Amino acid sequence: TFTIIQRAAFLIQDRKVNPENIFIATFSEKAAMEMSAQIHAEFSKRKLQADAGKIIVSTIQDFCTKILLEHSDFKKRFRIISDFEQAYLIFRNIDRFDALDGIDLLFKTPASNSKWKRSQEICDYMRFLLGELIAPEELISDPDVAISAMGNVMRIYLEILGENNALNHELILFETYKLFTHNPEILDEIISRVTHIMIDDYQDTNYAQEQIMLMLAGDENNICVVGDDDQSVYGFKGAIVRNILDFPQKFPGSQCKIVLDDAYIQITVTVYCFGFSIFVVATRRRSSREKNSLRPGNLRTFAS
Repeated sequence: TFTIIQRAAFLIQDRKVNPENIFIATFSEKAAMEMSAQIHAEFSKRKLQADAGKIIVSTIQDFCTKILLEHSDFKKRFRIISDFEQAYLIFRNIDRFDALDGIDLLFKTPASNSKWKRSQEICDYMRFLLGELIAPEELISDPDVAISAMGNVMRIYLEILGENNALNHELILFETYKLFTHNPEILDEIISRVTHIMIDDYQDTNYAQEQIMLMLAGDENNICVVGDDDQSVYGFKGAIVRNILDFPQKFPGSQCKIVLDDAYIQITVTVYCFGFSIFVVATRRRSSREKNSLRPGNLRTFAS
């Protein structure tokens, strides 16, 4: 959090970046509010005249929701449903799934005999598939009967949510990715507005979130991610720790690598700079890496 706040202030104060061109992604809405408050405090401390309120600070899902409202064909009154509402919606339409060919290959456990349990299993499957940005057409065309059946389950699932004008967090990301993929002009417009991206708790992102953020980074690759791979505890929600571990490999033209040793929390913070990209990862395990102790106040020496 400190790194992101300092970099935001540096970009505005030293690099003259407009606040509205900065997007800061947090893991939760609560974290977004706390981040905003700390940014305002830092701006006040520095006596910056810029309006800190113009910096976009939100979760990736909230950011994508605004994009869908602005650019997609979704009705303005669509509603975001909870996990329970989603399961109940599927439960009410479970007969549509039971009528599919090959459905018995997917639900073989005794618990699946319960319509409610089967509804929850369907939602779990869909959460994973949407998080991996897998389209139903890819599965339906597979020669494997079970995989093809799963594709039809996904097709019916999406139909039901569409009929009820409902979205969940995974579907928001899925539809945003589709929007960018099929409408490059919309992606270019967002990239022109959001020129600097910073993501906190990167170890808690999933595949869909990462792909969307990398798309928004554009050709400039001006993206900064911060996280601690030891703190990745949301795998059950689709978080992929390899996002932060493999991040450097996505930018082969690296220009520098800086390792920070923060004595306050007794962890090693690794910072990678890739052109205009910065990668920060806190780790307690990889002590064999080259270390270069820097004080937090020296962050501006590598921020871009």
